[in-house]
Amino acid sequence: MQRLNILLSTLLVFLWAIAGVNGYAIDSSNQDDLVKRADTPSPRLGATVATCNKWRYTQKTSGPTDTCDNIVTRFKSLGLTKANLIKWNPGLKSNCSGFKLGYYLCVQLKATKTTTKKTTTTTKKSTTKSTPKTTTKKVTTTTKKSTTKSTTTSSKTTTKSTTTSPKTTTTSSSKTTTTSSKTTTSSPSTTTVAPTATQTGQSKRCINWYLVQSADTCATIVARFSNTVDKLTLPNLLQWNTALGSTCTGLAAAAQKWVCIRVEPYWLDAIKHQGKAPYAESGYQVYRNVKDFGAKGDGETDDTAAIQNAISSGNRCGQGCDSSTTKPAVVFFPPGTYNISSAIITYYQTHMIGDPYDLPRLKAFRGFVGYAVIEGNPYSAPNVNWHGPTNNFYKVVRNFIIDTTAMPADAYGTGIHWQVAQATSLTNIIFYSNPSAGTKHQGLYIENGSGGYMSNLVFNGGKFGAWIGNQQYTLRNFTFNNCDTGLFLVWGWVWHLKSMTFNNNRVGIDMTTKNNAGLLQVGSVVLSDSQFNNVEIGIASDKVASESPKSANTLAIDNISVKNCPVIVGVSGSTPKLAGTSGTMTVTSWVQGRKYTQSAKTGQDFMGSNTGFSRPAGLLDSNGKILERSKPDYETYSLSQILSARDLGAKGDGTTDDTATLQAAINKAASESKILFLDYGVYVVSNTLSIPPNSRIIGETWPVILASGNAFADTTNPKVVVQFGQPSQTGFIECTNFIVATRGAMKGAILMQWNLASTSEVSGLYDVHARVGGFTGSNLDANTCLKTPGSTAINQNCAGAYMLMHISKSASRVVFENTWWWTADHDLDLAAHAQITIFVGRGVLIESTNPIWLYGTASEHNVLYQYQLTNAENVYMGMIQTETPYYQSNPVAPLPFSVNATWNDPDYSSICTSLGGVSTCKKSYGVRTQNSNNILIYGAGLYSFFENYAQTCLSDESCQKYMTSFEDTTNIRLYALTTKGAETLLTVDNDWSVPWSPNTNLFGATIGLYQNPA
Repeated sequence: MQRLNILLSTLLVFLWAIAGVNGYAIDSSNQDDLVKRADTPSPRLGATVATCNKWRYTQKTSGPTDTCDNIVTRFKSLGLTKANLIKWNPGLKSNCSGFKLGYYLCVQLKATKTTTKKTTTTTKKSTTKSTPKTTTKKVTTTTKKSTTKSTTTSSKTTTKSTTTSPKTTTTSSSKTTTTSSKTTTSSPSTTTVAPTATQTGQSKRCINWYLVQSADTCATIVARFSNTVDKLTLPNLLQWNTALGSTCTGLAAAAQKWVCIRVEPYWLDAIKHQGKAPYAESGYQVYRNVKDFGAKGDGETDDTAAIQNAISSGNRCGQGCDSSTTKPAVVFFPPGTYNISSAIITYYQTHMIGDPYDLPRLKAFRGFVGYAVIEGNPYSAPNVNWHGPTNNFYKVVRNFIIDTTAMPADAYGTGIHWQVAQATSLTNIIFYSNPSAGTKHQGLYIENGSGGYMSNLVFNGGKFGAWIGNQQYTLRNFTFNNCDTGLFLVWGWVWHLKSMTFNNNRVGIDMTTKNNAGLLQVGSVVLSDSQFNNVEIGIASDKVASESPKSANTLAIDNISVKNCPVIVGVSGSTPKLAGTSGTMTVTSWVQGRKYTQSAKTGQDFMGSNTGFSRPAGLLDSNGKILERSKPDYETYSLSQILSARDLGAKGDGTTDDTATLQAAINKAASESKILFLDYGVYVVSNTLSIPPNSRIIGETWPVILASGNAFADTTNPKVVVQFGQPSQTGFIECTNFIVATRGAMKGAILMQWNLASTSEVSGLYDVHARVGGFTGSNLDANTCLKTPGSTAINQNCAGAYMLMHISKSASRVVFENTWWWTADHDLDLAAHAQITIFVGRGVLIESTNPIWLYGTASEHNVLYQYQLTNAENVYMGMIQTETPYYQSNPVAPLPFSVNATWNDPDYSSICTSLGGVSTCKKSYGVRTQNSNNILIYGAGLYSFFENYAQTCLSDESCQKYMTSFEDTTNIRLYALTTKGAETLLTVDNDWSVPWSPNTNLFGATIGLYQNPA
């Protein structure tokens, strides 16, 4: 697929010819698209000589298509030779094997001129060399002719580098006037050779440095390089040189050291873009740079239409399309300020990505039409969205600044409206709201959906940082600065809030919302590892013991620090539930809600400090908090550190067996310590893919690894599709953005298995999902597996997999973040989006005894269980969400599979004997633990919405008998368990159960705390 920046570059060449834009001009002495320019064009094949005067944009022409030889022939009149072409453009490689169309090549250097001012000194033209540490040296002149080794001479000199480093091209030339006593230099000292005299924390993507002088300030440095090819800004200078500090106080210590003034482009934009969507029309573009569609990012132009065109181009899934998997897109925003006049609408399966090293700013005009800068799910009519909010999957927005400060304070200026469900995320976004008195602005607005995961968000100003309501959510690492209310919770069943910081807010979290009947809307909240600084009320909750529903406003606080926060829990004008301090204090554990223990099996209404066992040390970081990691962007990596799976031979066309080529690509990247970029596609595999230690794999949107063939079809010999490490291996693996799936009846397939033991580094899976059925290419859709509630016949052709995820006994120190293990309940691509019956035997099995962390994960619609922990230890589960298969109990579990004692499957025939084998007992557990220890579950939403596709059972919570089973499990702490459709929330040691009726919430039933030992 042709890269979009090729098209853009061709257009720019045409514009430059007409208008001489930005200092570019066409050299009319040659008719072959030769460009003469004042700075360095892009894209290039890596580094090039810095003294280039003329460039050729390689392309197909009316004559011979460009090759190295054709270019040499064409520009022979300029003195070009093949040797020089290769020398000036190292990316061509020694034999021109690196030649590619769509890049600029240097074809002529600037002429070297010598002009000597008449003085009493006669000088000889210098022979110069650059060194990493020296670009300017004072010349002492005498009456004797001399040869000086320096970058400063008595004439304008072109400096030549002697190093072969890929980042080295030249040092800057200087113009010097020589007198009989001294030499003065009028240009700054810079180098593109990586120097050694630098401060710590400098950007690894740096390609140009400046030698700091004693009289320099950050402002003078920025002024010097803001209008050069470096286009330096103060935020960039500080970001690329962290030792300077946020206010440049570290500059004095940087005198006579080199600071970074330019970095190479982010590799995601620089890489060849060749993602292919096999089920879209020919020529469909997966990767889109908004500037290729006309966006300027100059802080002046209205870029709304151009950005929207970049998102929607290609007849993608927008209004009138509830869901689709066939036309994904990555929409990239280079650094800049993009003025926005109306909402930017995200389409289905879209990744909006900004440069992580220099966040692009989306700035709303003062006359902005509408309310949200980014719109995740517009209304087409009252209460009618483009996409059903609970089925609005596969959307990502990351690495942006969103600025509504220019909108009037009395407008409902909103950064993002985000009505979404699973496999979505907002990450690394800074919101700026109008801070004026009486402001109505809010950074984030959510009123519906079934999430979900968000992390690393910063909210500055506004009436609300975030105003949100959703079924369940994990929010991690949020900061609220100077908001009236930081986080306003409108409604929700389970909220998991981790590493939240509230600075200078009137209210940190507000969970007091009531409906028209006066019933509390917020079901439960778990807040951990968080802090309140200069906040009047930390958590606003006015629930009283006699208030109905009984479990509404369940609240669990775990390791919270406060500074000048008079009320930690309570409301203004009332006695605090949990008093704070004008000084500092820490709350280890405090709970408001229904509490169950081995000594309180009938439960109790509880509000107060919770004692018991300490959090397992293995799950904590060096600061005593539950360990967490963030999805990597690899922003410090250069293009040379990235390998493309498609370049290495993988097809990803949905047909070709890519097993061997993909395995070879994975092995090559790991052996060379490079990142494997999985260009978008559907990669069919017929055998296990083994991911070795030292692997880093990142997908373009969500490419699909599709298991197909006899190897995965045998239930008596289950086989892994993607295996992360062998049981005996140690090391590090990090994977992001891809889906593992099956085609047809692969009832012996274990989609993923994690074996690797990590030690010093923490491994991770981020936005890596399992999906069985419901999409084009799966052969498991309404055409083959339409629901049949009126028939007891079992369609064995719809048995899609054996297990979704196995975290084995050898696994250690791995984070699973925003991972959705999903057996489809409905079609995503067929127009009717009908309900379907797909059978997968097991969801997620965890057997590891070493630390494992799960953040914002979900496992749904599997036969025997959604999550099972067997002989496991040291497991953290931060907001897990499950759904029981809609078809059960037609058939009952384990059908169409059989119980396998080797895998410690639950035997529902035995479990349900005492109940006379009632069918609603023989349904999939949401969570089951066996002989496990040191288990933390911080928020769980476990739902059973159907009995054989009917929902009459919801009225009396009778869809399912048992939902959660803890068997021989100690040192376990469960906060905020919410169930729906289950008669019992929790069963302990097959001995006693917690019924739903004493624990009613506005939706379902909730336990605030179960703990053993108490």
